[in-house]
Amino acid sequence: MCKEVVALEIGQKLKVTFYNNRTVGTNSKLFLRHLGKIVRDRNICPLGVSSRNDIKQEKLNHMWAAIKHKFDSVDMNDHRDHILRWMNELWNKWRGYLHAKYVKDKPIQQSLRNIPRGVDKKEWEWLVKEHFASESFQAQLQEIVQENPYLPSIEIVEKCCGPQTRSHVFGFGGGVKTNDLKGGTSSKAELFSTLRSTREDNKSLNEENKFLNEENKSLNNRLSTLENAMKEIMKMKEFIATQQSHVQPATSFVSTE
Repeated sequence: MCKEVVALEIGQKLKVTFYNNRTVGTNSKLFLRHLGKIVRDRNICPLGVSSRNDIKQEKLNHMWAAIKHKFDSVDMNDHRDHILRWMNELWNKWRGYLHAKYVKDKPIQQSLRNIPRGVDKKEWEWLVKEHFASESFQAQLQEIVQENPYLPSIEIVEKCCGPQTRSHVFGFGGGVKTNDLKGGTSSKAELFSTLRSTREDNKSLNEENKFLNEENKSLNNRLSTLENAMKEIMKMKEFIATQQSHVQPATSFVSTE
């Protein structure tokens, strides 16, 4: 966070001015950076959800409280919805950055191991397996293409994920811009080929995990059987030792003749 925001005393806030639903003038850049920090804070803004619509109201309230804790305006509450939509754009860019740096063009196993700093492990696993490589997301894309084969790719993605910013197209990573999807059929085919490849990698990983789980279950069963056998052996040893302790030693007689 910027030092100007960190240095604020308890109850002190920075003033911002809104114009066309965006901050302008003094403290405008500080406000934007503060929104970006909130978006990246896993304790405030969830990462492991499909879209903004899946974020619970209590989380949205927490995000709004974090904003008002440091900034204020004469008409702050009137801009709540606009600011939260603005944060949604930053949230999409953040996830696009994560996809571009940690997932794009990498084996899914490597992506799962390479957890970004500050990101919760469970949320990251969900984001990689259930979202970036989700069958439902890809199936939705394919269904839209089948219904309208001549629909531009950018419109296909927007039908699935909503309006895209200039720098990021959701589902294709931060390295793919909207202009990249306005090209010919060949570029579109290459992008969907990449999606299919990711889907196959995910399927292969799931099958591998299933096999490993079965192997682990088998090993646990064998270990349990071995432990039971060892317990029986120990019981037998204890029984034999108890029986021997009750046997009186034989008396030796020495002849004096």
